[in-house]
Amino acid sequence: MIRQILVYPQAYAAVVPQAQAIRQNPRTFVVDIGGFTTDVLLLRGIQPDMQVCRSLELGVIPMSDGIIGRVSALHDIKIDDDHIADVIQGRSTILPDDVRETIRSTVKKSYAAGILDKLRELQVDLRATPAVFMGGGAALFRPFFEESPQVAKAEFII
Repeated sequence: MIRQILVYPQAYAAVVPQAQAIRQNPRTFVVDIGGFTTDVLLLRGIQPDMQVCRSLELGVIPMSDGIIGRVSALHDIKIDDDHIADVIQGRSTILPDDVRETIRSTVKKSYAAGILDKLRELQVDLRATPAVFMGGGAALFRPFFEESPQVAKAEFII
């Protein structure tokens, strides 16, 4: 017998354990970067503001597919998702330097910057409001978001 059902907006349940830290900010954006989408939710205190809840078609899977195609076309080498993750996260790899640079620059200029630019278009300014990044994409994009002038304060739930 089901007595109660609770429905939460995308990503909200994952930030609930962080409620004490989040409560200190009057507003916090939660940015959940998944396989096919990037979901954005504004929290006022710890309450979700459903007026600012969006799902963008910007995810890790299309990014990986694009990078794999670009590396294949430019360098005539076959890579996969694990190679991309290794390069982005600074793990050891035998990939040539020019291939690693193609991966890093494509992620930084086309994908990480693309997510931040799209958020700004939606009036989500991470220079004025702290963010909590989560999801598999947050782990991959973390170094790019941490160095971006478009992000003032960010926490990562990975």
